[in-house]
Amino acid sequence: MSMATQTADPVSLADVLSIHRIGGSEFLGPARTTSAPRIFGGITTGQAVLAARATVTGHRPIHALQTTFLRPGYSDSPVTYRVDPLHDGASVSTRLITATQHDRIIFTGTASFQQPEHGLAHQLTTFSGPRPEDIEPTARAVGKSRSSSWLSALERTTMLEFRFPDTPIRMSTARGVAVDPHQKFWVRPVRPLPKDSSVHAAVLGYLSDALLLSTSLGPHRKTLQDPGMQFATINHSVWFHSTCPADDWLWYEQEGIWAGSARAVCRGSIFRRTGELAATVVQEGLIRVTPE
Repeated sequence: MSMATQTADPVSLADVLSIHRIGGSEFLGPARTTSAPRIFGGITTGQAVLAARATVTGHRPIHALQTTFLRPGYSDSPVTYRVDPLHDGASVSTRLITATQHDRIIFTGTASFQQPEHGLAHQLTTFSGPRPEDIEPTARAVGKSRSSSWLSALERTTMLEFRFPDTPIRMSTARGVAVDPHQKFWVRPVRPLPKDSSVHAAVLGYLSDALLLSTSLGPHRKTLQDPGMQFATINHSVWFHSTCPADDWLWYEQEGIWAGSARAVCRGSIFRRTGELAATVVQEGLIRVTPE
């Protein structure tokens, strides 16, 4: 093995989300060896953003994405993304994305892109929290607490860095403690991203899925890893409010606003360091507890 091969650049989230055109409006997300057999929903979301954007001409950033997860995807096989143009107006373009694996549809989504315009502006939500630099990194926190080792594993598998000002819901429920279905944290990719606004939008879509569904388990003293627990995203929507550098620290506020009928609905707000609201997220997921 050559020295150049041994010292190859480490894989970044841009590499993980990368797709390539296989003809017309079809794109391929290659199979990747991961520690989990199922594809993390954020990967499918991010690749759908990239596929749809590749069919839109001009400077029209994504402003909305509504998705439905129909079947699990598996990391040992490629995923094909077909993009159909639904509309190209004077300022807005809309695309339908269909993801298939082994000739079965696993995901559908509708993405909308808008030419930047000036208009009325306000945001109702604001945030106040400690700077990420003032919160202990996970590596040091894990060294002090065995119960936080799950977070170290999460960072490795998602390639995201997290900093929690308060105890994460997952740590409380693992100890059998009931907590309110709210959590807040700073998050960013472990490695920098290329200067491509489409990639940053895709990564924002990717990280919007991180930990959101588990927020609903706070009052129930359960984790998604408990025996007899079945969970899956049913639908996931992201509204992109502004072009956002996704490799800087982002403040993510999450809340589980409802649970029942083996489902849960969670909502998230993602802010830039400056306090500007970057995205709003709503997710519905299946959370079913089966007899052990």
